[in-house]
Amino acid sequence: MGKRGQGEGNISKRKDGLWQASIMYTDPITGKKKRPTVYGKTRSEVKDKLIKMQSELQTGINISPDKILFGDWLDKWLENYAKIDTDKGTWQGYETNIKNHIKPLLGDIPLTKLETDTLQSFYNEKRVNGRVKKLKDGNNGLSENTIRLIHAPIYSALKQAVENKMIPHNVAEAVKHPKRVKRTTVPSLRSEELTQYLGEIKSDRNYAAFVLESVTGLRRSELLGLEWHHIDFKRGIVNIEQTLVRSPKGDVYFKDKTKNESSRRTLTIPDEAIPHLLVHKVLQAQERKLIEVKPKRDLVFCQVDGERINPSTFSTHHRKLIEKSGVRNVSFHSLRHSVATALLEADVDLKTVADILGHSSVEMAGDIYADVLERMKRKASNKLGSIVPV
Repeated sequence: MGKRGQGEGNISKRKDGLWQASIMYTDPITGKKKRPTVYGKTRSEVKDKLIKMQSELQTGINISPDKILFGDWLDKWLENYAKIDTDKGTWQGYETNIKNHIKPLLGDIPLTKLETDTLQSFYNEKRVNGRVKKLKDGNNGLSENTIRLIHAPIYSALKQAVENKMIPHNVAEAVKHPKRVKRTTVPSLRSEELTQYLGEIKSDRNYAAFVLESVTGLRRSELLGLEWHHIDFKRGIVNIEQTLVRSPKGDVYFKDKTKNESSRRTLTIPDEAIPHLLVHKVLQAQERKLIEVKPKRDLVFCQVDGERINPSTFSTHHRKLIEKSGVRNVSFHSLRHSVATALLEADVDLKTVADILGHSSVEMAGDIYADVLERMKRKASNKLGSIVPV
């Protein structure tokens, strides 16, 4: 007889009179060969047990799930599922949180033994003492948003384990998981400050980038991901179709699909900004002709040789420029907030502002610009005050 295939099984009678059946298979989690064995008083009893084992193997239920540690399953899930279903930045974030936060405390627990109470205690501990690098002031708890990022791979990995019939249900569903915290107010520049900022940095090689930012409020990743074919000068529009992002581990890469459907959008460029883009295009062509280079991507804002600009390097450069300009020292992201503020103060409705900035919902935009909206409500209220007689 030839060798038995995986899962065919073997039945035999022992010297003590008991019957036994075993089945050989490769564990899908560890990759190791396994041979679970069942026993019975009769051949018929053992055969029934063997058939059950064979059925479980065929339907995806792991024969010995008690031996699979949660940490091992997280590693397998990250490699086989997360990497093909999420972008590099997301799964690298998962990988970092699994290594630094999850596996040290939960990794040695058998997958089938992980309980909701254990997860809840884990999150509660992270709120109090979750930092990997401890602070001298003793305030070592993690923020709710950080705990949400830790919760994400736990929930997704357990959900996949349920779908793989390794566990009966997802114990992460019942925890009081961290809620999204409303974003804190982002400082913004007034219109006259933006004008001063742009006026002081005209000599910068990528001056057009800051002009475009100041009239569109693009995300940094959207601005650096622009290629010339995304801009239609005749119609005066720019199409947002890709981004240039930096992963948690420092990898810089393009994403052809932006973060959501609202991010993939078309914006109108004010007439005053178009000449600056055209001048930038001419100067860029001259640079490339001098060094005889033809880059892979026809990026609008890039290094002299046409290579992409590291987003972190771009933000650092902005810091130097804004110090030079003499206005308040705000981050590059604050320029985006400044555009939204200017639009709202010009009585543009919140939905339109949310569409221009690419927010996924009006509610999110309302949370981010709550301070501006409060000022606008006060302004509107004061207008009504004129009807009250003195």
